[in-house]
Amino acid sequence: GGTQDLTDQQKAAAGVGSAFDAQDHNDFLSGDAGADALFGGSGGDYLIGGAGQDSLDGGTGNDRLFGYVAPIGGVDDDFDPGIGRSTEADLIAGDTLGRFEGDSPGIVTAGQLGGAGDDTIDGGLGDDLIAGEALASAFGAATAAVANSDDEDPEVPTGNDLADGFDGFDSMAGEALAVADFGFASASVENTADYGGAVGNDTLRGLGARDVIAGEGLAQNAGETTLLTVRNLASAGEAGNDSLEGNSGYNRIAGEGILLGGRGSQAEIENLAEGSTASAGNDTLSATEGNDTMAGELYSDASGSGEAVRNQAENGGTAGSDLVLGGDGNNKLSGDFLTMDEPRFSGTGLTQSTSNRGDGGTAGDDTITSGSGRDVIAG
Repeated sequence: GGTQDLTDQQKAAAGVGSAFDAQDHNDFLSGDAGADALFGGSGGDYLIGGAGQDSLDGGTGNDRLFGYVAPIGGVDDDFDPGIGRSTEADLIAGDTLGRFEGDSPGIVTAGQLGGAGDDTIDGGLGDDLIAGEALASAFGAATAAVANSDDEDPEVPTGNDLADGFDGFDSMAGEALAVADFGFASASVENTADYGGAVGNDTLRGLGARDVIAGEGLAQNAGETTLLTVRNLASAGEAGNDSLEGNSGYNRIAGEGILLGGRGSQAEIENLAEGSTASAGNDTLSATEGNDTMAGELYSDASGSGEAVRNQAENGGTAGSDLVLGGDGNNKLSGDFLTMDEPRFSGTGLTQSTSNRGDGGTAGDDTITSGSGRDVIAG
């Protein structure tokens, strides 16, 4: 790729105004109608999927990814943008995308181990799958793994992403998203801040009506085993402090991770802050009117699952202390975890939940509010 400044026409079509002037972004790729596959590679890239079911992989660098906007140069009289939802469902990954097409039991792995960019993503129309770093989608087995740290330089991008789902029923994860139709799905995330940096601090906004939003990892499987592991570890700096926002509707939101489907599934969440400037897994979750389900750390809806949530803070650190803001409606809200046995709230799958604090640390101190409606609230 080569550096390319956008023309006024390109900027207008992409809806970015002057925000993109003379940026050192390597590639500008734009799809049209149809199912496009766009790969940015290294450097800060600018990708636009256009109409159709597109796949966008930003690669390394600080990328800007748009699932759907009008084609560059405007539209012809016979341009058909589709009817939205499934016809415009995109797969968007800020750094690495693995996808297996077809119905055979393929195995897909998407990994981002260090060097994650601070990406900006707009899903646009359609029921999109969006991951700030790694996304794996397969019929058979899907594994997405992310490890972010500020080891090299606290000023280097470390997976602090901004993503808007826009219209549609979107599934979003700040770091890792794994989706399998059969077999096995696994999402694992580790954010480590030891040098004063901000690592894996994402802002995710659903903006649709039935969004699924996880601050770090989301694993979804219609078949067998589903696994989820999230660790936010900080001794100096911030790790996994996310801002998650749902629109009106029936949203499912969790500060660290979401586990959906499968049998014999497991989830493990750990937030550890050791030090007076350490902060790990302190999230803000909000939604407007609607029947929303929100948990500060973990939401699980899987058969025969076991979950473990651990918040630990020492020496003045803060871990797993969340702000959960429900709107009007019949909400289910929890500071730490929710497990579901539809259609009733049950909480029966919990294996372990602990919050430990020592030497002036703060762990698991949540604030929960809600509007009018018949709510179920657990601290």
